Amino acid sequence: MEFSTTPYDDILVIFEKTLNVSLIAENINTCSLEDEIIEVVGEMTKNDYDVYGVEGMGGKVIGYLQNDNSSQGKVKSNFKKFDSDELLSDSTSLLKLLEVLRTKNRMFVLENNTVEKIVTVADLNKQPMRMLIFSFISILEMQLTGIIKETFPNDEWLIFLTHKRIENAKEKYNYLVTKNNALSLIDSTQLCDKGTIIKRSKKLRLSLGFDSGRKCETFFSKLEDLRNNTAHSQENIYTDSRELIDLILSIKSTIETIQNLK
Repeated sequence: MEFSTTPYDDILVIFEKTLNVSLIAENINTCSLEDEIIEVVGEMTKNDYDVYGVEGMGGKVIGYLQNDNSSQGKVKSNFKKFDSDELLSDSTSLLKLLEVLRTKNRMFVLENNTVEKIVTVADLNKQPMRMLIFSFISILEMQLTGIIKETFPNDEWLIFLTHKRIENAKEKYNYLVTKNNALSLIDSTQLCDKGTIIKRSKKLRLSLGFDSGRKCETFFSKLEDLRNNTAHSQENIYTDSRELIDLILSIKSTIETIQNLK
């Protein structure tokens, strides 16, 4: 099967080079080794922070203190030094960050081999990540348009949509014709329509890796919610951060599946 696709590999390179952790990470608040734990924890609670960095000699951050620390005494007696798997470079791409945050709530960010910032799952709601998400969804929709066109060159896909959805697409298509912007009828369908076509066409559904219609329907339902929340500047893109990460990576995987069908 051959169909027109976007230059996804080229776009992916742009994402990896330009959208990195430094764009969403926050400066880490710190305390000193000589501070009292109870006072630092109280300050963290007041400011709604989960961790503070711990500064060693010379002001370099050498570890961290957690909000749930109930120990007595000075910070130097009971703080956690960084493990290597808790650190990442500020140049790490947002795509790589997503994979890391599947199993972690936060990562400490290195700038010139020194911990300067922290990034958490809450930071996934920031604008650079929204740009990545919206771009991925747009790419996927273009890919779906291409694969449907090639699979049903004579608009045979119409049998999968209701009369109302077809009329809506035709109305949009006719409007675009008057503006000299019309491409084809499938280009005038909504994302939900393309999802319906994929779900009801067993050939397309299986080729995209959905082994059941229910899984396909769930994916496209979540996809549409994600797109709407991203476009409408909701404070939180998604209520469940883990589910958000899995969904973004599923979108990426589906795009790559379509790419490999060429």
